[in-house]
Amino acid sequence: MQKKSAMFILLAILCVIVYWPILKYPYVQDDWHVLKVVLDSDGQTPLIAKLFPEGQMMYRPLPWLYFALVTRFTGIDPSLHHILAMLLHTCTSLLVFLIVRRLGQKEPVPTLTALIYLAALGVHMDPLLWLVGTYDLAAAFFFYLSIALFLRGKDFWSPVAFGAALLCKEAALPLPAILFLILLLNRKETLHSIVRRLWPHVLVFSVYFVLRNSSSMPLLQVSTNPYAMSFSVARAFESVWTYLRWLAEATVPLVKSTALMSLIILTVSVLLAVRAGAVLWNRDSRKATFSVPPDFLLWPAWVIAGFLPVLFLTDHAYRYYLTYSLVPAIVMVLWIIGQVIRLFGISHRHEGIVLIGYAIVSIGFSTAFLYMQDAERWRERPLSGTNRLIGKASEVMQVQNYLQDNQAQIARHSVLLLDGLDGSLFGGSLGPQVWLKDSTVRVFPSSWAIRVGDSLLIDEKNGKQVRVGLGGVHRLEAEMEGGNWTGKIVGRGATLSP
Repeated sequence: MQKKSAMFILLAILCVIVYWPILKYPYVQDDWHVLKVVLDSDGQTPLIAKLFPEGQMMYRPLPWLYFALVTRFTGIDPSLHHILAMLLHTCTSLLVFLIVRRLGQKEPVPTLTALIYLAALGVHMDPLLWLVGTYDLAAAFFFYLSIALFLRGKDFWSPVAFGAALLCKEAALPLPAILFLILLLNRKETLHSIVRRLWPHVLVFSVYFVLRNSSSMPLLQVSTNPYAMSFSVARAFESVWTYLRWLAEATVPLVKSTALMSLIILTVSVLLAVRAGAVLWNRDSRKATFSVPPDFLLWPAWVIAGFLPVLFLTDHAYRYYLTYSLVPAIVMVLWIIGQVIRLFGISHRHEGIVLIGYAIVSIGFSTAFLYMQDAERWRERPLSGTNRLIGKASEVMQVQNYLQDNQAQIARHSVLLLDGLDGSLFGGSLGPQVWLKDSTVRVFPSSWAIRVGDSLLIDEKNGKQVRVGLGGVHRLEAEMEGGNWTGKIVGRGATLSP
C-alpha cells in the first residue's frame, strides 16, 4: 500500500510539472458544442437524449454526465476540468504501473513505464487540453482498470469496467483480445478456464455492439461519414506504418520524425524480436545473451491489437489513438535497451541506471517541447496527428480578453465580423454571448458580409440573410506580421466597401 501511495504521489508531481502550462487554456473548438448543449436554458432534453443511442452519431453517454456536472458547477471556466483531467490521467498511469508489475516485469520497468506513459506528450496533449478529451481520458482509465481487475481475479468487476470504457469511447473495443492474449500466453490456463473468464467481456462487447448499431453511425460503417472505413490491405498497412512511427516518437523522443529514423528503429526491433524467438526455442536459453520472458510475444501483439479500432479509418489519424498501444510499446523499448546493454556485458545494476537515464531524457524532452510550444503559441509548430490545440486555444483566449476589455463599446444586438480569426474555435456566437453575458450578440466571418449603402447584408449560408446597420458592427482583425499572427487583435468599424 505504501508503494502504491508513493507511486501515486510521484506520478501526480510529474503530471503537474509536465502539464502545468495547460491549466491556463480555455475551452476550444469541439468543446463549444458540448457547452451549448449543457448551457442551454432548456438543456435537460438534449442532455437526457445523450444517454440513449438513438439519433447519436457517437454513443458515449458517460462523459456527458461529467460534462453536465463540471459545467453546471464552473460554467465556461475550464480550471476545474483541467485539474480533474490531470488527476484522472495520473490515476490511469498508476494503473499502468500495477498492470506491468503484475505481468511479471521487474523494477525499474513498471515504474519507468508508468512515468514515460504519463509524460508521452504527443499522445496525451490533445486529450488533456480540451473538454472533449474526456472521452479518451475516461475510456483509458476504465480500459486499464478492467485489465488491472482481471489480473487480480476480479472477474465480475473487470467486465463492468470494460462496459464503462465502451460507454466513454469505442476505442476500448480491443480489450477482450488483449485479455485473451494474456491468458493464452499463461501456460497455466486451459481452454475451459479462458472461456470461463472471458465470456462476460464478450457479453459486454455484444450488448454494446447492439446499442451502438442502433445509433446513427453503426460500427464498421463503410459510408461517407467522417468516420468511414476502407477495409483494404493498403489502408491497414498505411495506418500501421503511421502509428508505429508515432509510437517511436512517443517512446524515443530523441529521434527526429522521419521515415528513415523510424525504419532504423523498427528494423532493430524486428532483429531483436527474431533473435528472441530463436532463444525461446533454445533449450539452453539460460546461457543465452538475451533474457526473454515467457510472455514476450504479448507486447507486440498488444501493440497491434490496440490499433484495431482505427486501423481502417480513412479520414482520421490522431496520436491519441495510441493510448491503448503505448504501454506495451514502452515495455518493448525498455526491453530492447536492456538487451543491447547486456550485449556489452554491463551488469544488471548498471542496466537499471541506464534505463532510468533513458526515462529522464524521454520525459525531459517531452516536457521541454510542451513548454516551448506554450512560449511560442502564436507561431506554434504542431505535431502531425494533433489538433494544434495550443494555437487554437490561444486564439480563443485573445478574442475573449479583447471582447471583455471592450465590453462597454459593444451594445446589444451587435454584430462581430471576424477577419483572420476562426469563430468555430469558440462556438461562433456562443462564446461571445457567454463572455459578454448578452445573448443578442452575433458573430460572422467578414467574408459573409456585403456593404449595401449604410448597412451590411450578411449571408448566413443557410438560406437566410441578415441586414444590420453599420453602427452596430464591430470588425475584429488578427494582426499579422510576416505572414504570422502576432497574437494581437485589432478592432475596427465596418470598413467593407459598398
